Amino acid sequence: MTLHFFTFWSLTMCIFFDAYFHCASPALRQFILPEIIGKNRSRNFNFCPGRMFMLNQRFWERFKLKRNQWLVAPGVLAVFFLLAFALSPACRDTLGAYRENATMIKLLQCSGAELSSVNITGWVRVDEGTTGTREPLELVNRVAARLGLSGDGRSYESWQNPYARGIRLTGRLAGGYEISVAGQTMEIERAKMLSHVMVSLDGVDGKKTGYYKRKIREALKGCGGESHTAVTYAGKIGSGLNTAELLAGAERMMEQAEARIQQKVVKDNLVSLTGLSPQFDGDLRYDKQGINLNVALRTDPVEQVTYVYAASPVIFTEY
Repeated sequence: MTLHFFTFWSLTMCIFFDAYFHCASPALRQFILPEIIGKNRSRNFNFCPGRMFMLNQRFWERFKLKRNQWLVAPGVLAVFFLLAFALSPACRDTLGAYRENATMIKLLQCSGAELSSVNITGWVRVDEGTTGTREPLELVNRVAARLGLSGDGRSYESWQNPYARGIRLTGRLAGGYEISVAGQTMEIERAKMLSHVMVSLDGVDGKKTGYYKRKIREALKGCGGESHTAVTYAGKIGSGLNTAELLAGAERMMEQAEARIQQKVVKDNLVSLTGLSPQFDGDLRYDKQGINLNVALRTDPVEQVTYVYAASPVIFTEY
């Protein structure tokens, strides 16, 4: 990052000075060279206020530039500063979030659902060599501190069974969003443990997902492994759909996203499809295939409503 910034700044300065001296060089050649180097080279040159006034007046007359020439250098700088902002991670995340938000809303709309909420989930596999611990409580508190969770209103919930144990911290970010951080350690083989940390942020504004995804990834970096984030949009249809209608709605959503369906699950009142869409950046490797879109529809037979989910790359909320 430092090398890229130095290269960009050097290039900007070169173009600035080139543009500046290109504009000023005619006047410099007309005044500085003939007046100072040529005519005033004599050792007997004496200071004269009248002559200095004339020289000063001639300098400004000859150094006068057209208005559009004065704007060249600032214009070049403005363009390069705009380019620098456009290439920055913050700008890319913001523009990506707006594009992703618009695409997700269209997917829900084509299924007949109205947007209810947006969730961001981040997860990481813990590297004990980096963290120095696999204790869920310590891991959870470290990530919560990096996220900047408020100390007020925090609550903890722990659980344990013969093979695994974990803890979940629930609190609020400075912006008022409810967030939870969960840590889990499980025995995958005899005397071989595996730990994960997961962050879940609910009710976030869809246009701010880029900022919060980056914030969650940075908070999980300290756990040592490669962190991932997923965004899930949830909506609701005011009637209960049958299995055929659920499948048709899910396929319509995948078609809207130009996604190639790679996995299909159909179970009574639930349909889930996963695939790869050119409308979303990146992918997650699953079963040796790249996926970046997961849609699901579920009918609640009691409430007689249908819940609709669209996520990239996969759904991590309960549905």
